[in-house]
Amino acid sequence: MLRTNHLPRWKCLHLCVMATWLALYVNAIAETSRVQTWTAWYSTDTHSSGDGDDERVDTIRRRG
Repeated sequence: MLRTNHLPRWKCLHLCVMATWLALYVNAIAETSRVQTWTAWYSTDTHSSGDGDDERVDTIRRRG
């Protein structure tokens, strides 16, 4: 019998499941980081000039 270097099906399936899980995990971490950054950026209460809104707040309001 000729030996080949193919992975058994269960190992291939396991690798696919692990790769999918890793991709979803990394995506979730990146999304969490993005939301935290956006929240920190949006929630700043320091005004740059007088009683008016910060430029960032004005920009966000114009975007809708």
